[in-house]
Amino acid sequence: TTNRDYFLINSMAFNRDALSFDFLTTLSKQFETSHDIGKILLIHLLQLLQSGQKLAAKHKLEDIIEGRKCVGISQCGNNLVNWSPAQNYAEALQWYNYSLSFYPAGQMDQNLAKLQRNRASCYLHLKQLGKAKESVKEAERCDSDSIFTQFSVYKIAILENDIEKGRSWNSALQCEDCPSRMREFFMLSYQLSQMHPVDKGVLIGQKTCLLMAAAASLEMGRKAPNTSEQIERLTQAQEHIEVCWEVWRTLKSTAAGDISKDPTETLLLLYEFEARAKLNDSDIDHVLERVLQLQQIEPKTLETLASLSMEAPAHYPSVCRKALKIALSLQKKQPDVDVARCSKCLHSLIQLSLPTGVSDIESQILEEVWSYCEEALIIIDSTEEYPEVEILWLMTRAWNTGVSLYSLGKYSEAERWCGLGMRFLKYLGSLKNSYEAQVRNVSQRS
Repeated sequence: TTNRDYFLINSMAFNRDALSFDFLTTLSKQFETSHDIGKILLIHLLQLLQSGQKLAAKHKLEDIIEGRKCVGISQCGNNLVNWSPAQNYAEALQWYNYSLSFYPAGQMDQNLAKLQRNRASCYLHLKQLGKAKESVKEAERCDSDSIFTQFSVYKIAILENDIEKGRSWNSALQCEDCPSRMREFFMLSYQLSQMHPVDKGVLIGQKTCLLMAAAASLEMGRKAPNTSEQIERLTQAQEHIEVCWEVWRTLKSTAAGDISKDPTETLLLLYEFEARAKLNDSDIDHVLERVLQLQQIEPKTLETLASLSMEAPAHYPSVCRKALKIALSLQKKQPDVDVARCSKCLHSLIQLSLPTGVSDIESQILEEVWSYCEEALIIIDSTEEYPEVEILWLMTRAWNTGVSLYSLGKYSEAERWCGLGMRFLKYLGSLKNSYEAQVRNVSQRS
């Protein structure tokens, strides 16, 4: 075997085609039933290709396919995947189809997926979108996890202007366990879209990809194991957001009709706010002002923003307070007031103003908390939908504030706050009798 390989290699190295072909023919006959026949036929085939004898190579390959009698012949298919005539897509497709014939029906492996992606690429260049789509489906069947397969899938979707396909990928991020991979996929999709002439459909696709990439980066930032990685992911999110703003401004300037109901601007502002807040960027007040300038601002948007302003490592209590106040004001102006959301806003405002006790709290802050309690009483008095557990919390908080003031020697203020707590008592419903007895006992001991 060693002498045979040495002779063959030397014949090929010195471009002695006739000699090497004669030798390969002799070997094929001599080792027809050997396990080495696959290797011999493969070398013969590649030698024909390299010497430019394409027609002879095709006939040789057809003979191999028709014979199907040698062990190891699947190597030919794998090697042909990596060989195709440059820029001659019709001829390359013919060779890929030859390669495909080496694979038994139902086989699934990465080489076959690569072959199907190559076939799809040729079909696209030949303007045969339907056949390209079929090849990509086969690539998905063989290796759906490959980022290159997913790239091909989305490329087909864009060329088809398949909006439903785009939406399915938007939904995929919400249930995907690997935001890093999804970010990579959406950025590949965005880069692909840049190869197409700019129109409304392309801009919408770019906007969606960048939004989802930013969302994935923010998610990775939330789960980052250390500060340096968190900063890297948040900075990455900012970069996607900045590019998305540019795309969005272009889309707004070219879009016909009313886009006021499009949530893009709201999402971008929320994403930008989160990234800046967690990066300790002093510009978050400006982002809040931009949110307030939106044509249609929902209370929920401000509630989300308030939550983000206090989500570690962010800590902006003044911004949180301002957002909650405006959210509460907007909530009360709604045709159908959401009482539960109002109660949550008031709870958060009071908790934010009185995080622990009253020993270090200024009288101005106490008066502000008092106003929140009064506002809660007005809502409670006008509806039976106010959550009973929240009423109990308000009563307890007002009462405990009075007790704390009493311990500080501020008796008149203590009496006032305890009286406020008692005003909540009558709204407790099923819990009223139990707590009324407890409050009376405490009052008598005091």
